[in-house]
Amino acid sequence: MRVVVDSSVHRSVPDLFEALRRVSGSPVLEVFEAGVNTDRMVEVVRRSRPEIVLVDPAWLSASSLLKRVLSNGGVPAARIVVGYSQRSQALDIRVRRLGFFEVVSFSELSADDLVDRLVDVASGVSRLWVDPKDAGNYQGLIQVKECVADDLDIEIIELVALGLSDREIADGVHLSLQAVRNRVSGMLDRSGCSNRTHLGWAYTSMRTVDLICPIT
Repeated sequence: MRVVVDSSVHRSVPDLFEALRRVSGSPVLEVFEAGVNTDRMVEVVRRSRPEIVLVDPAWLSASSLLKRVLSNGGVPAARIVVGYSQRSQALDIRVRRLGFFEVVSFSELSADDLVDRLVDVASGVSRLWVDPKDAGNYQGLIQVKECVADDLDIEIIELVALGLSDREIADGVHLSLQAVRNRVSGMLDRSGCSNRTHLGWAYTSMRTVDLICPIT
């Protein structure tokens, strides 16, 4: 089995390599440092050709960068697994929305149990996907940029992200309450978000990711 982990995961599960060796005679385990030069991360991925990439939840906020590293490293189909100290439904939803493959809890699994889960992942088994093929071809990503029709939509979605009610937004942008509701409803339909809180969160996340690692 070929696995790449980030440095945070390596510190959380220091005996992962030994556990991998007990299951696979000659496993490959490589580590890349979060925040290092992207070219060095690509080099690690290109050298190890991982089947699985096990990362810290911090990468959820830079998912586009991680996927670009895997693509440039020649393994765009590598299965991304997020390791977390405590699993939650919200985390599962976020991981699935990004098209990642699985979530594992370090607090619930020993190193040997974790390797058993990674073996399942390598064979295409995931708790998050009824059909594992969907994870690699997921088309349900929230399209926040595409949902904004004009500058007024941007102003409204920014106010939604700040937690203002439709009435407060209507007063602030000098529109009727129904006009604001229509615009918010339209953005929800076009984005794929489930509610206005989700819409505001998705917009904020998109802006944050663009600032950290703009897509070129």
